Amino acid sequence: MLFHFGDFIGTDTQFGVRFPPSIERISKYAVRAEYRWLRDTDSATTPTGKSVSTFTWDNESNAVLHEGEFPPAPDGIES
Repeated sequence: MLFHFGDFIGTDTQFGVRFPPSIERISKYAVRAEYRWLRDTDSATTPTGKSVSTFTWDNESNAVLHEGEFPPAPDGIES
């Protein structure tokens, strides 16, 4: 979930992710999320897939800008 000075803005992905992302604040207005996900050959608890996204608040558009990759959508869901 994304917040801007305590106000809820929305979620980072359109669907739930199985493993919680690692979040790092990189500036006052930006965070980096590292998502882990299972590849076909992974065991159920040891994900090796990795996607990284940066979310930055843009004062001009009053919105969050996204750069990077999201984890793959779960089977049966189009992203």
